Amino acid sequence: MKTPARDGKITAVVPIFECADRLAAHLTFLKGARPVVSEFVWVVTPGRDESQRLAQEAHRELGGKYLEVPPGLYDAWNAGIRAVATEFTYISTVGESASALGLDRLRTTLQTLGADVAFSPPLLPTQSQARRQLLRWPIFRFQGELKEREGKILSSFLVAKIQAVAGIFSLLGSCASCLFRTAYLQNHPFPSDYYHYGDSAWVYQNYRQAKFVYLKKPWASFSVHGPSGRIVGARDVERLRFIILQDLKKIPQAGRAARALTSLLTATRYLDKNRGRRPIKMWWLNPKLLIARCRRVHAESDYLKWMSLLEQPKQ
Repeated sequence: MKTPARDGKITAVVPIFECADRLAAHLTFLKGARPVVSEFVWVVTPGRDESQRLAQEAHRELGGKYLEVPPGLYDAWNAGIRAVATEFTYISTVGESASALGLDRLRTTLQTLGADVAFSPPLLPTQSQARRQLLRWPIFRFQGELKEREGKILSSFLVAKIQAVAGIFSLLGSCASCLFRTAYLQNHPFPSDYYHYGDSAWVYQNYRQAKFVYLKKPWASFSVHGPSGRIVGARDVERLRFIILQDLKKIPQAGRAARALTSLLTATRYLDKNRGRRPIKMWWLNPKLLIARCRRVHAESDYLKWMSLLEQPKQ
């Protein structure tokens, strides 16, 4: 794999698998993005519909590289990313799109700051249920703090603070709203052993060394997906948060934050074991469960407080 050129160009990696009903509309977006997207990498997993044939036709029309890969979302992403030769990479999931202007702004931000990933919130859908689902994402929950730091490299303490509280919801929001520096992404691929939240796991694994920068203006749409078919367990979330906890334990001044995060993990584990992921009505009438919930809320509040203090530079 050659080192990507520092050419300022963008390649769109387009993963395709059983999405024939949405592919025509997505190709319209890709054609409209040609002013800022220099090349395409088509990453195709053969399936039961016409997606493979349509992807081959799109490749013949729009050019680029064509790869066929076995099933596996993040393995497919990584295969496409390895084939990118331009300075920047955009992951173009079928059904989601960014404006050409938005991609250009994200690129300018990466170039100006020397950052590794620039991200912005996705456009909120009009459907109330989908809208409520997205508003749970950290990019909306913590938008006040992010806006204060717009256009600046985010502190690793801020990224760790937000991501640990968010659990499996990625700080980056949707990759449809992100642009990556190819060299960094090729050296730090998406983990493929975290089911459907490998993008969140990528933030956990890279929050210390990657340079993140936030832009407040939405530039991209996001397609709210249905259930993944897998229930995320307490241990799945704990496995991710443990990455940050272990790092904090190595920092002398982060002792209080580490203890708060440990308390958060303990209370969450107890609730998930004894209350369940989908608790019954009036569960809070159980005193032990109510106490555990209060402890979790208190631990999260403490964690946010101590991490904010770590982020602030010493006078």
